[in-house]
Order: sequence, then C-alpha cells, then structure tokens
Amino acid sequence: MHELARTITVELRADGHRMEVYVLGWNTLEERIAEHDGARMAFDPSFGPFSQSILRKTEHILLRQDEARGGFSRMETQLTRRASALGTLPGDATIVVDTLEAHLDAEVDTYRDVALNGRPRTALPLPQGLLSRLAAEASERIRFRLKANIASCLLATGERPRAATMYDEAYEHAPDEPKAVAGKAFASLLREEWRELLSGGREALATDQTNEGLAGNVVQAMRSASEIDEPLDLVPESPHGSASVAVTRVDFLRARERMPQWWEAARAAVAAHPDDQLARQFAAEADVDEALRDPEFRRTHLLAPARRARVTAAAATLCGRWDEARSGEGVILPEMAAVCCNLIVAYHALDDLYGRAKLGLLRARVLTA
Repeated sequence: MHELARTITVELRADGHRMEVYVLGWNTLEERIAEHDGARMAFDPSFGPFSQSILRKTEHILLRQDEARGGFSRMETQLTRRASALGTLPGDATIVVDTLEAHLDAEVDTYRDVALNGRPRTALPLPQGLLSRLAAEASERIRFRLKANIASCLLATGERPRAATMYDEAYEHAPDEPKAVAGKAFASLLREEWRELLSGGREALATDQTNEGLAGNVVQAMRSASEIDEPLDLVPESPHGSASVAVTRVDFLRARERMPQWWEAARAAVAAHPDDQLARQFAAEADVDEALRDPEFRRTHLLAPARRARVTAAAATLCGRWDEARSGEGVILPEMAAVCCNLIVAYHALDDLYGRAKLGLLRARVLTA
C-alpha cells in the first residue's frame, strides 16, 4: 500500500500536482482524532459528555501542583541542612512531582515509539502539541525529551537544519543530561561543523568519560581530520566497547579505505552488538566489498561457494534495511539511498538479474519523487 501511495505521488508530480499521498491505518487515525475534541466526540466512544470537564479539572490540578512546588523547594532547602551531615538528601518532597513526571514520560515514550515505527510525520505534531499545552508544568527534563523527539522526527522527514536547531534547543533545557550533550554534538554533525565538534566534544568527554553517544559523534567527526590515524587513541577507554563508537570507527576506517582493517572492524562490531542495525549493515557491506575485491572474482566473475553464501546473506540484510527505509513515512536519506546502491552491487555479484531489475525500478521511483 505504501508503495502504491509513492507511485501515485510520483504520477501526480509528473502532472504538475505537488500533493503527497500516504496510507493511514486506524492507529494513525486514532492519533489524529485525539488531537481534536470535536473529532473525539464524534468517533471516540470513550470520550463522553463529561470528558472535557474532566480535562479542565486535570489542568487545574496540574496548576495547583506547580504552585505547590515552591513550598516543597523551601522545605527541601531546610531539610538539606540537617541531612547534609548524614550524606543523604531527602527524596520524599518530590513525590507529587515524580507522579506527574511519570505520566509525561509515558506520553513521550508513546510519541517516540510512533516515530520509531516508521511514522515520523504522524508523530511530529504529538510532542509539539504536548509541549505547547504543558510548557508551564513540564520540567526542564521533560522539555528536553519533547524537543529531542521533535528533532528526531524533523531529521527523519529530511529537515536537517531545523533538526539541528531543535537538538540545540533541547540541550539548553538539560545541559547536564548525557543524551542532551550527545544531541548537541549530533547537531554539529548535521551542520558539518567537524572542527568545532572535535574540540568541544573532546572537552566534554574529559568531563564525562562514559558518554557513549557523545564519543560516537566525536569519532564520526574525526573522518574529516586527515591527521588522525586511530580514533580510539583520542577518546576515553570507557566507551570503546559501545555500539556507537564501534560503528563510527568502522565508518572512519572505511573512509580511509583501509582493507582489511575496516572489514575486520565491521565483523567485530556486529559480533559485539548483533542487534545494532548499523553494525549489521556495515558487516554486510564488508562482505560484499571483500568479495568484489577478491582477485579470483575479478578474473572470473564467479563467487566461490562459501563467499557466495556470505554475499547472499549480506544482500538479505541490505534488502531488509532498504525495505524498512522505503516503507515508512520518512524521506529516503542519502545514506539509505547508498544502501540501495550497495544492494544492487551485491545482486550484480550474485548475477541476480531479477533483484537488480526490481531495485533499479524502485530506486528510479524514489529519486524521481
């Protein structure tokens, strides 16, 4: 159905119409209906005549909770003076706030899952709406989470400059949160501010040596620094075994065209992190690249049985990544278009004419769109 929607969109554009066609299931319709009270009253059987009144009373309770926080803060300050000698800060003063935070966290988790399931366009207005409705009540941490999810949706829909700006804004709400620091570094990557990230990111790693996301982004920035020979020499040892550092180091070695080092690094990364999508993709591409560079294959264009089996498995992995990318609502990002190209190369090595023809048609449709 999604493929048919893409085809109709291409045909409309060919006729001069800029309209985009999407397939919406009932889950998506439920989310859209939830954004409008009139629609909810018409279609949601659980939204009764008293629901709006209940919502207004809930908002009033949230406001009263916000007013009560000042009193809790004053109580906490007084208790801290006594508890400091024991080395333990009181935690009971945040019980009411924690209840609200747990509710908002669950809401944000729902929005995040919608986006991760290939529906970033559907997910985008959800955190935007919650941020506008609950900005006064939400903590700085919740604001960070909302804006980080907005940034992720913007990136998935191809709006990189806006995504980078939103990651920066998210950081300002929680500058001590490791994921916020990693997000700000990622914003620098999106703007291709390699040198700024290398200097600022390494300084931040000196403060928090366990920030795996930040370390991976710093290693990614090292691709642009020709004077760097081994990225692991320039980041703390603690995150060396993380998936983010492992896959970005593979990308670093690959950009330097170091064979067989990048092939070996890719296989080590997927062995250590078998559930990481990029690790699986890079390992598959390593198998294809090694097969194409084999002197016997170059001479005969024939794959030995063992190597053919590895390339066949690699093609299946790449095909899965490509199918996932083109079946969702997001745009086809350049790095995912490269996956399609590598898959065509794998089919060529396997002499799979049908696979090449099918992918060539799909790629032409995507590029036309």
